[in-house]
Amino acid sequence: MKHIHFLFFLLLLISCKNDTAFYKHELTESAYQFFEIDNERDTILRSKEGVTIHIKKNTFSDEGAIKLRFAAILSKADMIEHQMYTVDQDGGMLESGGMFQLQNMSSPDEPFNKAVRLEIPAEYVNNKMTKYTLANPAEGLAWTNSGQDIDILHTKDMNRGKKLFNKHCTMCHDADLRKDLTGPALGNVHLHRSEEWLVQFTKNSGKLIAEGDLVANCLWFEWNKSVMPSYPSLSNQEIINIYKYIANESQKQKISRNEVSFTQTCDTTAIKTAESSGDRSQQHSHYSNPIYEIILPDAQWTNIDYLLKFETEITPIKLEMQTPYKDLTIMLSFQERNTVIPFETSKETPGTYQLLNFRNYEQITFPIGEKVNIIAHAGEPIKYFKVIEYTPKKQDNVIKLSLDIGSQKQFIQAIERL
Repeated sequence: MKHIHFLFFLLLLISCKNDTAFYKHELTESAYQFFEIDNERDTILRSKEGVTIHIKKNTFSDEGAIKLRFAAILSKADMIEHQMYTVDQDGGMLESGGMFQLQNMSSPDEPFNKAVRLEIPAEYVNNKMTKYTLANPAEGLAWTNSGQDIDILHTKDMNRGKKLFNKHCTMCHDADLRKDLTGPALGNVHLHRSEEWLVQFTKNSGKLIAEGDLVANCLWFEWNKSVMPSYPSLSNQEIINIYKYIANESQKQKISRNEVSFTQTCDTTAIKTAESSGDRSQQHSHYSNPIYEIILPDAQWTNIDYLLKFETEITPIKLEMQTPYKDLTIMLSFQERNTVIPFETSKETPGTYQLLNFRNYEQITFPIGEKVNIIAHAGEPIKYFKVIEYTPKKQDNVIKLSLDIGSQKQFIQAIERL
């Protein structure tokens, strides 16, 4: 009898340990790219997504020619299309910098003899990214934090720029890049001014004004004829590093292209000046993207992720389907983040759907005011779909949803615009 009581307690403990629902998913072949290599030689491959794959000789146990398949789920559209969701093993929401898998097709589950190195282009640097792993999406799509930080290449210039920005710029400019202070907000300034102009203006704005530069004079008048301090001691490269930091921080802070209110007159002048000099396309070409570097020890899925934590609480987002559909899939994606979360059907109320793992919650942590998209499709292949924009509120997040007739091709076109 003691053994029976102990077994019952153990089963109860296991069942209560984690209430996370694991979404199971089998990835289709269309997500993969295929290569053939000589296992006796070091090999460098480049995927269609721009990922560089470094493979040492004898990485695999087979001899001679090896057939490989590689998947890189980088964009939000890819995550939506292939239903590769960003949820960890505890139900937490993740922001992804990319999901990857490399397999030897003759021995898909065999560990590598030598680690494979990936270099992944990134839009911006997030030092809080860590490595998550997943053995098999078909057994449960919930990522596990490996505890390993991600190495980031090409960041020396940005780090130097950050130090120079804090030393020379924050006396007059907002450190968060969004507010006008003594000087204007600088979020995404690199998208509105050429690099050459930024260097000249930062070194000596008074000289540009005196020479009759249209943009410099426009800014001078807009800011009550106050002149920005000159920095002749800074080299061109040091000034470029400052703006590399500003460019990366603008992306990291999710500052949209036109969020910061650059004076429209001055901005129009800047565009005309760039067009007349033929260098408009060069306005931000020198701000090269950083590269994440990760190591693959085996054929498990690997994900570059950041665990999202929000302080505000809202009532759960619920969907009420107006019509039943066969093969229905519903998910939520953030407009400003690579975060995609599936909805699951309510067991208590048929036709009602809630975000995965928040089914029994009265309140959930969620960013109020941050726009999301609700994406739903039905049919195999897709015959119906709907993509709507929604801004979660503090309360009453109930959405009535019906789908429109549409094809698989139209659905892909719709999600690529998100």
